[in-house]
Amino acid sequence: RPYITNHDWYVSAEFHLVRTLVMKPPLHWRPYSRDYPFIFDFEWVNEEGKGDLIYTDGNNNFLVVEVKSMYCDGYGSGQTHRTKKRQKRRDGEKQTEIYSQLWHEKNPQVKKTTGVFVTEDDVQKINCFTR
Repeated sequence: RPYITNHDWYVSAEFHLVRTLVMKPPLHWRPYSRDYPFIFDFEWVNEEGKGDLIYTDGNNNFLVVEVKSMYCDGYGSGQTHRTKKRQKRRDGEKQTEIYSQLWHEKNPQVKKTTGVFVTEDDVQKINCFTR
């Protein structure tokens, strides 16, 4: 948590969103922050890439979080902008699905893994694996 909250020099829009989730969770994120209060890992590396955050409840239940900023390319409204935004959302949903499944398969001690995809104004539950 201190690493994330103390690095205000990092200019990435996605890091800014991660920082917001950790420091001052928005209303749409609070049910998750209540159920999973502990940050387990940040920018974790797997075979498919780098995941953003993993939270835990301390009882071998994990929340794999993939964060995408939908507005880092501006707030345009044209067809090209909408297409890019839609593709970015699809990519984030797919990453969430893959990363949460990888986390669950690679860690046999895990009871439950839930994957969520987070944007500035939405949290979308993608999948859930249990043992």
